[in-house]
Amino acid sequence: MDLIESEKSHCYNFQCQQGKRPLGKKGRIQMLKLEQIKKSYDGVEILKEMNLEIEDGEIVSILGPSGCGKTTLLRIIGGFEAPTEGSILKDGEIFSSQNENVPVEKRNLGMVFQSFALWPHMTVREHVEFPLNS
Repeated sequence: MDLIESEKSHCYNFQCQQGKRPLGKKGRIQMLKLEQIKKSYDGVEILKEMNLEIEDGEIVSILGPSGCGKTTLLRIIGGFEAPTEGSILKDGEIFSSQNENVPVEKRNLGMVFQSFALWPHMTVREHVEFPLNS
């Protein structure tokens, strides 16, 4: 996995250099696809039929008010929680569904939790690269 700095912004994009992968709606390589993701706690629906397709080179932000399900969505993508319904595919292979769940340690994904656990002496790039070099 290579870390490539985008020429159009100061964001960083992970690009996987592996074989053939499915194309998304915009004709680019499909990296992550969420289909009909639902999540409920004690009968209360937090995520309702969430659909999302992220293609190679896209930068995505998840925005919303406190309690709307942003963290729940990220925890489901990362494998820390299972969806109540729906499926998640990465590079065309199932990560999560009713019948299958790839363990967190085998997903080849990273997650930085929202907290004050960042080091003040490091840049954003150094924080992103840290787990890759550990």
